[in-house]
Amino acid sequence: MTRTLVITGASGYIGSVLVAQARAAGWRVIAATRRRPPVDVEWLPYALDAALAPERLPEGAIVVHLAADTSAAAAAEALEVAAIERLLAAAALRSVRVLFISSQTARLDAPTPYGRAKAQVERRVLARGGTAIRPGFVYGGAPAGVFGSVVALVRRAPVLPRLMPAPIVQPIHVTDLCTAILRLAEGSAGVGGVVQLGAPQPVPLHRFLQQVASHRLRIRRWMVPIPTACVRAALRLLPSRAAGLRNRVRSLLELPMMDTAGDLAALGVVLRPLAEGLAPRGDERRRGLLIEGDAFISYALRARAPRCLVKRYVGVIERLRNARPLRIPPSFARHPRAVLLLDVRRDGAAPELDWRLDAAVALAEASPEGAHTLLGFGDRGAAGAILHLAGALLHEAAVRALGLWSRAARRRASAA
Repeated sequence: MTRTLVITGASGYIGSVLVAQARAAGWRVIAATRRRPPVDVEWLPYALDAALAPERLPEGAIVVHLAADTSAAAAAEALEVAAIERLLAAAALRSVRVLFISSQTARLDAPTPYGRAKAQVERRVLARGGTAIRPGFVYGGAPAGVFGSVVALVRRAPVLPRLMPAPIVQPIHVTDLCTAILRLAEGSAGVGGVVQLGAPQPVPLHRFLQQVASHRLRIRRWMVPIPTACVRAALRLLPSRAAGLRNRVRSLLELPMMDTAGDLAALGVVLRPLAEGLAPRGDERRRGLLIEGDAFISYALRARAPRCLVKRYVGVIERLRNARPLRIPPSFARHPRAVLLLDVRRDGAAPELDWRLDAAVALAEASPEGAHTLLGFGDRGAAGAILHLAGALLHEAAVRALGLWSRAARRRASAA
């Protein structure tokens, strides 16, 4: 039986990605939008301020409610509450489950109408047995929505503020968010109510902006320290017509921390590293492979990997493996000896990691740089080469011994 997903706001930043992922996963997708979407999917005319006839909803479908009024108008709260009440009434008549995409800012005393509206809608959805999803800062893909505004700001501004103390964000890539939404739609066991999704470890706002500059735009931006108290004082001086800006900045400064690790684990969603997710669209996979190749080959050579070898490694993975990166942290490329932490744990426990590390070593050994570094050819002479090779063998023996000790220690700990 084909599963049916009705997506309100399907033409938006998150909605368009969700439509594509749901179709690829075999869902029947109905886009509930004000205007017909550009993609070839079934269309259900829908607006927040209009009634929805229950018979338009397929029996037993899942509704993902993304449509929202993002303006700063005070009327937005009443509009969204009235819209969800109509949608829930129609859903109840058709045995339809509702997943509401809320916000990290959702609370009844939020400084913005947007945050207060989300809290009001959450209460109504939960009372009807639905699920409220609170994503952190959604980023990645095409620069749209709030992410698009941030990218535009970083591109235009010659310097960026570094607030002290720093507000925090909990980023989540739009693709990872949509993966979580689909798993919730499938009815993942043990997950419901309010689901919080975002990086378990928050990122200071200024660091996120720096990552956007370096990984998304490939530019450098200087940070100007600004005390947060000065920002709050400046907000109080703004005229009444700037209430929208004042409320949005206050909302950022007062963003609550979410405990997301449990919900991510229950859904089986592993968030991609920020550097990988911020890479330009279509370049995320290859960038991850370049980071991985740089780390593995630098580890094999005990020296900085030549660019030609890293590209050769990427070519091997693209042709012979699944072409997906292992998501090696970018810090491993800067500190290749950290790969030792992976190396001591492998030995059959992670076949793909085994294969790729062996491939990196083989590429390194077959290169002039590898012959010089690993075998000691060049200026060392025969005796120096033999000693160098003996040192390499001793190092490998030490690594293997450390691996055996590590596994034995884990077995003893689990037995205790």
